[in-house]
Amino acid sequence: MIDEKYKYLQSLLICPNCSKSLVLDDERFICNQCQTIYPIKDDIPLLLTCEESWHKTTKEIKTFYEETPYPNYDNCDKKQTLINKSKKSFFTKKLDEEIDYNAKILDIGCGTGQLVNFLSIANRLVVGIDISFNSLKLAKNFAKKNHLYGSHFIQSNLFLPIFKEKSFDYVIANGVLHHTYNPYYAFQICSKKVKRGGFLIIGLYHKYGRVVHNLIKKFYSDDELKIRNYDKILSEKIQTFQRYDAWYKDQYKNPKESTHTIREIINWFTKNNFTFIRSLPSAALFDDFDESERLFERQYQVSKLEIFLNEILMLITNNYEGGFFIGIGQKN
Repeated sequence: MIDEKYKYLQSLLICPNCSKSLVLDDERFICNQCQTIYPIKDDIPLLLTCEESWHKTTKEIKTFYEETPYPNYDNCDKKQTLINKSKKSFFTKKLDEEIDYNAKILDIGCGTGQLVNFLSIANRLVVGIDISFNSLKLAKNFAKKNHLYGSHFIQSNLFLPIFKEKSFDYVIANGVLHHTYNPYYAFQICSKKVKRGGFLIIGLYHKYGRVVHNLIKKFYSDDELKIRNYDKILSEKIQTFQRYDAWYKDQYKNPKESTHTIREIINWFTKNNFTFIRSLPSAALFDDFDESERLFERQYQVSKLEIFLNEILMLITNNYEGGFFIGIGQKN
């Protein structure tokens, strides 16, 4: 008997090989046009094409995250534990507070699916895609154990789209694009999945905020003990080996990483018919985002000079872990 949740996914999906519609046949998807068969394994549709045709970087990233799924659940095996953990993040907490309960959300490069599972608790439809099957297994196992019926996981290659255009109210690509061979092209693909009036949320490493981190990685690449002295996550005394290992490898052994600026991603949004809403940390000088503000309300117009000066300050302040920043845009 065909599972109802797959019937709903079928209405959103296209073949990554030829972009035509898919039909559901027992425990697999089949393309109407090219007849390619996509199996479903452990409740995870595998919408992948032949790896031989992939870019070298994509294959390297897949291998890396199959060996080291990130982030690890770190003994988080219950729904309430996930809620408590997620709400410790100011950004994740605000997402949950501001996204409508009936919203359709796509998390691209979802990893082990913690954000997908957390956001699905409030009766939202949340789909997570990732290239690593081992990461998705952790995500799906958690969802099954905690009866999270609103979360769905699919294995796919970002550069071979599997969703129809304008299918989602919110598309999230948090900590993903900078691990691809062409971040701007990846951004364009993500942007096409957003409905008119919907939002695209991207998280990237910052060009200046990442400088100190990259210097540490360069000079102490093979000295884990010295790296630990500088990295507050690794230096924490109370943590599991899994969390430690996942963070260390993701931050210091990743095969591909690029850095970007707020000015650069504002240009990305503009070129792809989005209004830039805001960044975290803020694009404006000395303007800290607080609880009274809303993520999806446009910040006042900030001058290019002010943005530039603020970005230079990120060399010193480095407010986010690992020089990370987030940009939000709304589709016109």
